[in-house]
Amino acid sequence: LDPCVLLGALGAVFAQKPAVHGELKLLWPLHISKIPLSAADKPSLEPPDFAHGLRDAGRRGMEKYVKDILPRELEVDSDFALEFNRSDHSRLNLAFWRWQTRVFADRERLTAARFVVQGQRVPRLPGIPYSWPEFYDHPQYKILLRRITEVIKQYLTRSGYTEAELEGKFRIFPWVEVFSEGEAMHPMTYTSNAYLMGRYWVSVPPGSLTLKFEDNRGINPPFGKTLNEDVYEGQLLLYPSWASTFISPNMKAEAAVCICFLVFPRDGGQLDWKEDRTADLVVAKSFEVTKKR
Repeated sequence: LDPCVLLGALGAVFAQKPAVHGELKLLWPLHISKIPLSAADKPSLEPPDFAHGLRDAGRRGMEKYVKDILPRELEVDSDFALEFNRSDHSRLNLAFWRWQTRVFADRERLTAARFVVQGQRVPRLPGIPYSWPEFYDHPQYKILLRRITEVIKQYLTRSGYTEAELEGKFRIFPWVEVFSEGEAMHPMTYTSNAYLMGRYWVSVPPGSLTLKFEDNRGINPPFGKTLNEDVYEGQLLLYPSWASTFISPNMKAEAAVCICFLVFPRDGGQLDWKEDRTADLVVAKSFEVTKKR
């Protein structure tokens, strides 16, 4: 062995400073997963035109609802009409969501109360049709549900759920939101005892709108932060249903279309707050501290 090499190796060993290992813990962080499901400019799970059929069905469904169904709802439900007239730029999508909740419940032969968030009313009104085969019977709908099921299992595993806790299938409640020019969504928490919430952006004009996450620690300094998520077409976002979010007004003439969904246990039950791993998440990382000689 070359003595010079040996001396160099020994010098490197002695030059190393001893270190101890520490642990960094992030207590109760907000778990947001972002996945390119059908993006055009990055590797994705599906091709860019994957959900174009659902996008078009969503646009047509909103147009039909606003033209034919909403006026009738406002006529026969005075409480809803008062609420609608006092509401803001979120009101069309909130009304469309209310109608879709009843449509989905009837389709699944379940009570609508199992899918509502706190304070939401979804009455069955006379003379109102509650079906939407153009969306739910679309061939891409079943494929999308399979994709969502795949990624939510991984999300929940990353959140701390065990395989035993995730046995069986999920019940996924989807609904469509269409943001025309100037429309937005005010701050919302979808506290319906679901596993999680997701948003699949099937159509987003560049620079049109932003999804914003509010600080769950409160509004007083040093908290009160807002995370701006610049969504893109083909992006799938997963996050806890209790996270407070809002959507900025669409600044483009072209509408943005989003397929939202809540994920529940298949057996029809609702997730108990004490069993929600997304609210009990702790992330631990190790680090080194070098000791001075």
